[in-house]
Amino acid sequence: MPTENALGAKSFFSHCGWRDAEPTLASFLYSSILAHRTIEQALAFVLANKLASPTLYSTQLKQIAEEVYAKDPGVIDAAMADLQAVLDRDPACDKYTQALLHFKGYQAIQSHRVAHHLWLNGRRALALMLQSRISEAFHVDIHPAARVGRGPDASRACCACVTPRTRR
Repeated sequence: MPTENALGAKSFFSHCGWRDAEPTLASFLYSSILAHRTIEQALAFVLANKLASPTLYSTQLKQIAEEVYAKDPGVIDAAMADLQAVLDRDPACDKYTQALLHFKGYQAIQSHRVAHHLWLNGRRALALMLQSRISEAFHVDIHPAARVGRGPDASRACCACVTPRTRR
């Protein structure tokens, strides 16, 4: 997998084959991945739709994530490294698409990366709101001040709690 995001979401995830194998998923795959020009947009869409609530709209969350990715390319670099780590370490995962769309541990870590960026940039109220939504959606509670390295083994994280003082 390239370390730089030189590929669009459509070409990066085109090897998936699920659309042809399972026609019922065609609209899901199109809206989640194929409709987006970049991996950043696809990831932002997936996370926003997982974290949305009746009072926190997916369109708002997608815009926030895309702004974070634009301001800090390291967030996407880490997301790509995490995606590769899941594929390398989890024998049940044989496609990048599988981790991006279905592994709540991966999604929780990527959501946390957005919240962490917001926390570091003084948007603490929003970061804490995201922490709450991440906890509700994924059952993973990571304080926005906590630093998470690249490639954590959290593809199937369940009931995890990470504070700024948690050590590996």
